[in-house]
Amino acid sequence: MKYLKFIFLGLGFVLLGVILRQTNLQEVWQQITLVGWWGMTVVIIFYFLEFLTDVFTWQLTFKSIPIQPRWTIRLLLIYMVGAAFNRVTPFASLGGEGFKAVMLKTHYQISYKETSASIILTKTLNTASLVFFAIIGFFLLLASPKFSNSFKTFTGLSLAIFSSCILIFFLIQRFRLSSRIVNRLGHSFLGDRVSKPLENLRTVDDRLGEFYQNLPLFRNGLIVGFLNWPLGVLEIYVLMQFLQHPISFADAWLFDSVAQLVRAGTFFIPANIGTLEGSLVLLGASLTGSLELGLAISLIRRVKDILWIILGLLIWWLFSLRPTLPDRSPK
Repeated sequence: MKYLKFIFLGLGFVLLGVILRQTNLQEVWQQITLVGWWGMTVVIIFYFLEFLTDVFTWQLTFKSIPIQPRWTIRLLLIYMVGAAFNRVTPFASLGGEGFKAVMLKTHYQISYKETSASIILTKTLNTASLVFFAIIGFFLLLASPKFSNSFKTFTGLSLAIFSSCILIFFLIQRFRLSSRIVNRLGHSFLGDRVSKPLENLRTVDDRLGEFYQNLPLFRNGLIVGFLNWPLGVLEIYVLMQFLQHPISFADAWLFDSVAQLVRAGTFFIPANIGTLEGSLVLLGASLTGSLELGLAISLIRRVKDILWIILGLLIWWLFSLRPTLPDRSPK
């Protein structure tokens, strides 16, 4: 399995190389210089706000963590560490989740079971809200004359498949299907081997079911999770102004929704190398007629990601210097 990750990474770099050969890199650099330090600062501010909505969503999924600024700051720092490792490890954007669980356990005595449930809930809320965001973008795509019918059909099929996968993932959690399956195994010859995992899975499943049954909390989680996506649209809208290729807010929504759908669908490629650049180049060329514009946007986002990775790794190093709390969980 680990070799597949490196194969996908290699394919991503091949695609990136093809894109670089098809574009005028000097013009790409000229586009980037138009943004300047002030433009990068605005982009980073929007990215921070997007990140903060993810942290608020995550905070809502904890049972033992109150909605307090102190805890928001703590979760923000840990979330940044997890996001950094998600981007630098070839584990399908999941490499940082273990770091988040360990840090919450060793520094704040939040159990692994509760953190596991919160991570699953946050992923579900974010991807479910992405479906709603992408559906709006798809209707804008259908109304746009700038894209071919084949591209619209392919995007529609991709959205349908992605939405179906998210629905199945939600139903598995809502009706505790995973613990039911493992419970059947517990009555087989594997009973002794799965007894402890079954107990842990039931605890996590109970938390998932409890969250989804609390409809106001579930609704608030979806609303906060959804706010992340329009902030990304605003980032694209403002960035296009700096690049001297202004587009409408509707086109910015279309642009970012399709790009996010590609990013989610190619999660198995580390850092979405090649696929992200390809989608942005295609979208930029369709909306503005410039291949270089999409690549410039991609590189600006890469710079932003690199800065965030460096900051996340620095926070992780600072946490490593702090003393850890003793494990008080029951034996």
